Amino acid sequence: MLYRVFKKHRRAEGFAVKTVLCEAVVLKIDSIGQ
Repeated sequence: MLYRVFKKHRRAEGFAVKTVLCEAVVLKIDSIGQ
């Protein structure tokens, strides 16, 4: 799904990367909290 977004909207690539990074940070915080 993400691959399609990257192909269709190259300008949204930066936004997608930021979203993925934010999700990774949240997951790390959740794992530390547990």
